[in-house]
Amino acid sequence: MARVEGRCFQLPVEIWDDIIGYIRDNYEALANCSLVCRALSPTCRIHRFREVKVNPRSVGRPQTASLLCDPTSTVLPYVHRLVLIEGLPETDLDREERHSITLDPAVGSTAYWLDNVLPEMRIRELTALKSLFVRAIQWESLSSSSRNSLVELCSRLHSLEVITWEASDIPRAAVIELLCAATLLKHFALRLPEQIFTPPPDPDKAPSQRADAPPTLMSVELDNTVGWCSQALLLHFSALHITKASLRGVGLYDVKGALSFLVLSSASLQCLSLELDDPWPIWGQLEGVSSPWAVEYFL
Repeated sequence: MARVEGRCFQLPVEIWDDIIGYIRDNYEALANCSLVCRALSPTCRIHRFREVKVNPRSVGRPQTASLLCDPTSTVLPYVHRLVLIEGLPETDLDREERHSITLDPAVGSTAYWLDNVLPEMRIRELTALKSLFVRAIQWESLSSSSRNSLVELCSRLHSLEVITWEASDIPRAAVIELLCAATLLKHFALRLPEQIFTPPPDPDKAPSQRADAPPTLMSVELDNTVGWCSQALLLHFSALHITKASLRGVGLYDVKGALSFLVLSSASLQCLSLELDDPWPIWGQLEGVSSPWAVEYFL
């Protein structure tokens, strides 16, 4: 029996990679495989820690945050996607519908933890990180060191997604700061809970285009922030090669920015998903169409 086991473990590592790939979503099985043979541990960790999701707790910092901060943690080089969810009302932790979140102070909520963890995060050791998803961030409540850590995280990202529960949770200047740091960005998503009017940015006060930042952005998703965010993208990137764009909650005051964005992206745009916040004042009355009005184009 021992001889058979020895022959099995002499199989090429590529074959073991394929075998373990079949159980990549079974975290318990991956842990057991790591214990069976030390040689299998790297492959198991590639699947187990490809995505690390940090959820808030009722009290104190999340336990998963130790994977990112503890000096003894050895999993950071395996993390490709990082999901950070700030404190939320407990009844809404798993809710995907952002428009109906509970904001009643009487409802119990989880602890806010980002400002406690970000300064301690071992960012430079996240060498494989490509995707960052931040949910319920409150930019103004973060210290300068936490903001700097978040900006540093963006420097190697290919995908950045930000969801807020309040439109004022992340100001326009913060979005521009994150974009300026994300010089390798290919996909960007910013989702606000509701369409609000914000004046367009002052061109004289906006940051100049980054000559050293290649125009790698290929996909965008903008919810209820099309006007000023699309202009921020135009100011930051010297050119746009967007192939896929999703623009939702396009209101009356967003039309100018949205049109400029679409005109400059028209040469490369292949798929456009457009949802109007209120089509009547923008396009005039359309028979049989009610708000919101959505359409998807394949160009």
